[in-house]
Amino acid sequence: MGYITETSTVCGCNCLFGEETRHPLVGVVCADGQDKVFRCGDCYSVMMASFPDGGRHLGRMRCDFSYATMQFRRPGKTVSTKNADKAAILLFHPDIISSTPLGLALGRHTFFGYAGDEALHLSFHEAETAQRCIDGVKSELRHGVDKFSKTLICNHIETLLNYSERFYARQFITRHDVNTALISRIDKAIDEYMAAGLAATGTMPTAQDMAPGLKVSAAYLDDLLRHETGKHTADYVSLHRIKTAKTMLMDHGLTTAEISAALGFCSESCFNAFFKKITGHEPEEYRKT
Repeated sequence: MGYITETSTVCGCNCLFGEETRHPLVGVVCADGQDKVFRCGDCYSVMMASFPDGGRHLGRMRCDFSYATMQFRRPGKTVSTKNADKAAILLFHPDIISSTPLGLALGRHTFFGYAGDEALHLSFHEAETAQRCIDGVKSELRHGVDKFSKTLICNHIETLLNYSERFYARQFITRHDVNTALISRIDKAIDEYMAAGLAATGTMPTAQDMAPGLKVSAAYLDDLLRHETGKHTADYVSLHRIKTAKTMLMDHGLTTAEISAALGFCSESCFNAFFKKITGHEPEEYRKT
């Protein structure tokens, strides 16, 4: 990736791109034609850029739009404008959103935990919408700091992130066929875990466990499952656990106590209660059906 400039403040990032600092906790920099790689230790960043390859190096697929690409980075993560034709970067320190609705809801925007090649790829109209939100922050910064600044700036950032949620949801829809193939790989990984008897430890595979083998981030894996199946990873794994239990119940040589232990339940009664909650039947009732 080359040399990485380390900075910890909005002011430091502004200086890197030759921008004036109008607020110590928020900045919008224009990085058109500037090949920079930097890491801002204290700030969140949102970059919207256009690239000659349409963002293919950032994970764009044939089923994605290619007008512009957005990346969302947590504090301490690397941001790169290399090879971007145009790029605008919004930076904000956690202090600016503290005690605001955005600060309380920021954890909902899980795309800040996505890998660099899990970027958001925008249509022309989506990019226009995102640009209006960024321009809204810029307009407030030009106004100067007063008692209304924090609220108005946070409103623009919150609107941008809410639209980004919508656009990512759309991207999951247009990637449905690709996602179906990935879910098949997730199913295989869970089934192999169960078949290997690892469930007996009482520890089920998590998104963090499976993500490296699937070459996706844990946050993206969990969101993909939620969009495609309506289940978070833990709930999805639980359904596989019950599916395995159903198969084992068909083997009349196994008692429910043995099945319970093999699947890592703390007790037979716990297994019975969980099985009934999911299927509506007691294990022995299911065995007789």
